[in-house]
Amino acid sequence: MSDDAELFATTYRDPDEGDVIELPDGATTAVERVGDVEIGLPTLAVEVVGTGERAQYVILRNDADGDVCIPDGSNVLGVDGWTDSVYFAVPTEVYE
Repeated sequence: MSDDAELFATTYRDPDEGDVIELPDGATTAVERVGDVEIGLPTLAVEVVGTGERAQYVILRNDADGDVCIPDGSNVLGVDGWTDSVYFAVPTEVYE
């Protein structure tokens, strides 16, 4: 009998830089815009799914143009094509 891992799945909507989120080890993430384009810029959504131990991270972003440097231990969440921004999550202990 195998040990089943608990699945963690959530969507963080319209996160701001500096927001604290939870990510499991080895999380798969996607960044996309959801909502109606005709009523304005759709809402940013960061989708996360994975298993394993969870830790807290701080969301940061940087322009996708040119070189993007992120601290060791960070997770790239994805690129927002509307704003050409790279979103990434930095472990809280590195951010502080």
